[in-house]
Amino acid sequence: MKRKILIIENDVALSKGMVLALKNEDNEFSQVYTLESARSEIKEADFDLIILDVNLPDGNGLNFF
Repeated sequence: MKRKILIIENDVALSKGMVLALKNEDNEFSQVYTLESARSEIKEADFDLIILDVNLPDGNGLNFF
């Protein structure tokens, strides 16, 4: 069973680096760059893990949930 991982990180290179570091046959990734996009993704799918940046262009990741 694949693990669904959501990466919320506005630095595109860092986000891609995380995917590269965690990539294997058991992980499936979604990448978003703003809190607004993250809220939309979470409504569409259930995630097993969320990697969340605390400093995003549209808000503080610590206040996301």
